[in-house]
Amino acid sequence: MSLEQGVEATCRRWRMFTPGTKVLVAVSGGPDSVALLLALAGLSSRLEISLGVAHLNHCIRGAAADNDEVFVRQTARDLGLPFHSARRDVPAYAGAAGMSTEEAARTLRYEFLRQTAAREGYARIAVGHTRDDQAETVLIALIRGSGVSGLGGMPPVLGEVVRPLIESSRQEVLAYLELRGAPYCHDLTNEDLAHTRNRVRHVLLPLLEKEFNPGIRTTLARNALIVQDEDAWLAEITREFLDRCTRTRGDGRLAVDRAALAEAPVALLRRALREAAARVAAAAQQPAQLGSANVEDLVAMLAAGRTGARIDLPGGLKAELGYGELTLRLAAGTEGPSRRTAPLKGHGVEYRLPVPGAVRSGGRTDWDITAEVDMRGAPGSPGPGEAEWLVCHSDESTGFTAYLDLDRLAGPLHLRTRRLGDRFWPHGAPAETKLKDFLIAGRVPRAVRDALPLLCDGSGRICAVLPLRAADWATVGPGTQRVLVLKGRIVTGPGVDREHRAW
Repeated sequence: MSLEQGVEATCRRWRMFTPGTKVLVAVSGGPDSVALLLALAGLSSRLEISLGVAHLNHCIRGAAADNDEVFVRQTARDLGLPFHSARRDVPAYAGAAGMSTEEAARTLRYEFLRQTAAREGYARIAVGHTRDDQAETVLIALIRGSGVSGLGGMPPVLGEVVRPLIESSRQEVLAYLELRGAPYCHDLTNEDLAHTRNRVRHVLLPLLEKEFNPGIRTTLARNALIVQDEDAWLAEITREFLDRCTRTRGDGRLAVDRAALAEAPVALLRRALREAAARVAAAAQQPAQLGSANVEDLVAMLAAGRTGARIDLPGGLKAELGYGELTLRLAAGTEGPSRRTAPLKGHGVEYRLPVPGAVRSGGRTDWDITAEVDMRGAPGSPGPGEAEWLVCHSDESTGFTAYLDLDRLAGPLHLRTRRLGDRFWPHGAPAETKLKDFLIAGRVPRAVRDALPLLCDGSGRICAVLPLRAADWATVGPGTQRVLVLKGRIVTGPGVDREHRAW
């Protein structure tokens, strides 16, 4: 079967287009996207579709990126197709938003594609993900400890986005381009092993093919489709289950019948808890997604059955076990747009913390803090039970390393100085307390208190007071899968005696 025949079969199998559909084809200039464009152009009359070409210059590779744009523009002209382009400074956006370059590029690319499609009247956006990309996505999800939804990879159709190459291999793409004598661009960043996907593509998958299964890419892609079908079915069952056993109160609380949860199979219970939290957050237009650690905390609370037990969750969510129900609600003040408290003495600062990435502050505060992600048990990580997993440590020169459970933190993360009204639940403490009281009890000098960096998550909760202590709910435990490793050095403002540097 030729590539075009495979693409046609995929388009028809997944009903990607109807006669007369206008399709915006995302073309970077690389082999996959060029093959996608050429194949759809060859099939346009059979599929009864019309095409346009979209290209976003990410401004990452200088002249090479400009050459890619020129190449895609000329390719569209040769095919007689409309061409839509834009430039976005991805590195600058990534730095300002606290994202990795990859994450920022993806965010801006899809924003550009959707805006262009809406403005120009395209009903579908075609992207060039192949079966190999699907295999890589599944492996990355597995490595990062994703749930069932993550193991489903990329669906062939998601809203207006379609993937006509999702059942075709990269080898078929390259053979098709060679047969046609079609040129394409080479992006050298795809060879950089600093990126996880590139290591999976160039190191892990070839190893699995050689040592375990020559058809591993096909196997992973096929399993992804199976998981997608089963995940959709389970999602429908979960929605029906929650509809039967929940009620929404006027104050925005969602109450789930405790007896129904107790009788539910654990697989359904986990999904129901995620869905219930999502409903509460969505009703208040707040982003909140439970990590696996959060879900297991809720499962354990239900199993213990102690009425009155409470748990703080990402996104400002709170869970409480009542006599006959589990109640989920947003903490006061988190409904709607997030509330900001005033900084002390007008010296408040705040920085987004990319993960992985680094923040270097200046002025009255001087922080140099890096963030990395470590898998539990990876070489160089503290062993289970060691204190380093639980609290932040400082040495005599105010250097420190802190370990937190990343799946318990709601993104994005940021570092800031303290504010009026800040509250904190220190690791080992019985309850939340005023941050001011915590710092006084720790004999932190007044001049130092206003300069300490506070790690906060997307819900505004203080995850750690660096370099003193992690929050009780954010510490690493037996179920931790992804560890946030913070390494840094803090220099306080003038007038602080050296004897106070190791607080």
